[in-house]
Amino acid sequence: MTDAETLDRARLLFTGETQGDRLAREVIQIAERAAKKAALWEEIADQRENELATLRAQRDELWEQSQTEADSASPYSYAVAEKAKTQK
Repeated sequence: MTDAETLDRARLLFTGETQGDRLAREVIQIAERAAKKAALWEEIADQRENELATLRAQRDELWEQSQTEADSASPYSYAVAEKAKTQK
């Protein structure tokens, strides 16, 4: 039985006006709010994981591009870049 089903059954059970029934209904409401918050936090965590995966993929792609560019750079372009660095 799921948590939601348990809460539904409890709601049907505690329908009276006794102090115990009222308290049980309050506890049920607290549990329902906690379940909603947990679901929202799980959704946010999933979104953040997806965003992080996208950012990591972009980082890896940029790294591969920079490595490819560095590997294909001619010795002349390296010398020009080094000379420009020393002139600054």
